[in-house]
Amino acid sequence: MERLARNPLLDRPARLRGTAAGGVVVILAGLYAGWLASQGSSNREATALLLLGVAVVALAVSPNVFLGLSVLTIGTDSLSEAHPLAFGGTQVYSLDVLLGVVLLRAFLPRERAPKRARLGDLTVVLFAIWAAVMIVAAARPALSGYALVPIVRLSTPLLYSVGLYIGFGRVIRERGFDLDTAMRYMLTVALGLVAYMALARVANTPFEDETNPAIGHLGTVVTTGGELRRDYGLASAFIVYPVIALAAAAYLLHGSRRAAFASAMFVVGVVATLLTLIRGEIFGLVIGLAAIAVVRTPTSVVRTSRPAAIASAAVALLIAGLGLWVASPSTARGVAERSLPGVVKQSTSANQTAKYRHDAVDKGFEVLGPHPAGVGLVPEKDLTQKSGVDLGYVAHSGLTAMAVYAGWFGLIASVLALLGLLRDSFLRPRPNPWLHPLLVGGLLMIVFYTVYGAAGLIGQGWVTALAALIVAMRFNARESPA
Repeated sequence: MERLARNPLLDRPARLRGTAAGGVVVILAGLYAGWLASQGSSNREATALLLLGVAVVALAVSPNVFLGLSVLTIGTDSLSEAHPLAFGGTQVYSLDVLLGVVLLRAFLPRERAPKRARLGDLTVVLFAIWAAVMIVAAARPALSGYALVPIVRLSTPLLYSVGLYIGFGRVIRERGFDLDTAMRYMLTVALGLVAYMALARVANTPFEDETNPAIGHLGTVVTTGGELRRDYGLASAFIVYPVIALAAAAYLLHGSRRAAFASAMFVVGVVATLLTLIRGEIFGLVIGLAAIAVVRTPTSVVRTSRPAAIASAAVALLIAGLGLWVASPSTARGVAERSLPGVVKQSTSANQTAKYRHDAVDKGFEVLGPHPAGVGLVPEKDLTQKSGVDLGYVAHSGLTAMAVYAGWFGLIASVLALLGLLRDSFLRPRPNPWLHPLLVGGLLMIVFYTVYGAAGLIGQGWVTALAALIVAMRFNARESPA
C-alpha cells in the first residue's frame, strides 16, 4: 500500500541517476558554502550576485533536492554566524537567505497537492496569540527608541518558525515532491555532517577559536578522568544528530521492514549525540525516544515487530559502544558521566555546570515577579540592566529568555501553541505514519534542550528552522505512491 517499507537511501536503480545529480548539487553547494565562510564578509555587489545565484539554483532544483539543501543550510549555519554577509550596514546570515528563498519559491505559481493534515483552527488561533505577544514584545523597545535592526534580529523565533513552516509546507506539496527521495537527500546531508565531525575529531581540529568570541562557546568538558573537547564539526549540526536517531527510531518502529538500515541510522544518531557531551540534547533524546516508543501505530501499517526492532538497535548500539571504549576510553568515560548523572561519579565542574543550568531556569521564574510581562526584545547590551538577569542565564535557557522578553504572556502562549501542535498531530490523518511519532519525539527533545540546554527555539535559529521543517513535513507530506 505504501513505500514506507523501502529503505530511503537505497532505492531502485532506475532512480539513481536523479539521486546522483541532486547529490552533486548538494555537495557543490556545501563546498561553496565552506569556501565562502572562509573568506569572511563580502562587498555589496558580490553579496547581491551571490544571493541572486542562490535564488536561481533554489528555484531550479526539485523540491526533494531543495529540502536537502535546506538541511545543509541549517546544519552549517554556525559558519554564517561566524562570517555573516555584509549588505550595507546590515549583517545577513544564511538562515535569513534560506527564509527569503523558501518564501519566494513557496509563493511562485506551481502545481501543488492539497493538504492532507492541516492545522486545526484552535492551534492557528493559539499561534496567532503567541505571534501577537512576540510582536508586542518587539514593539515595546522600538517605541522606546531602540534601533530596529537588533529588535528584528531578536524576532527571528517568530519570523523563522512561521515563515519556514508556511514556506516548507508549500514546497513539500509541490507535485514533484517524493518523501522517500527527499529523505535520501536529507539523510545524505545529515550523515555528511556527522562524517565531518568524525574527521575533525580524528584530525583534532576543533571549531572553537579562543581568539574570536563569535566562533563557538562550548569550551571543554571536565570529567573525572581529565578534560575533553567536544567542539568538533559544526555547532549548528549538533541539533541534527539527535534528529537522525529520532527519525530512525520512528521509521523503525512505525513503518520500516528494514531493521538493519534503520538500526544503523539510529546508532549513528545516538553516538553522534553522545559525543557532543551536551546533556540537554542527550536527555532530550532519551525523552524523545521514549515518546516514540509509546506512540501507537495504525494497525494497517505492516512493520517489523517491536521486540525485534528494539533488539537489533540495542545490539548495534552495544557494538558501537564497545568500539568507542576501545578507540578512546577517556571519551567513553566522559560520555558515561554526561549520560548517567547519579549513577556514574561526576566531576566537580560537571556538578557546577548542572547547577548553573538549574539556576538559569530558576532565574527565569524569578524575573516574572518584578517583570510579569517581561521587558520586551531589548538588545543584549541593555538586557541585564533592564531585567536584572545575567546574559549567560538567557543564553542557557530558552525558558528564561522567553520569561525575560515576554513574561508570563510569552511562556503561557508558547506552551499552549506547542500543546495545540501536538494535539493536532494526534488527531489529524497520518498519510505517512512514522512522521507523527517523529514530530512528537522531535518536539519534546527540542523543547527539553530549549529549557535546560541552551536558548534553543528562542535564541538559536538553526533549532527553530529544523523544528519548522519537521512540523511542515508532518502536516504536508502526502502518502508515497505504491
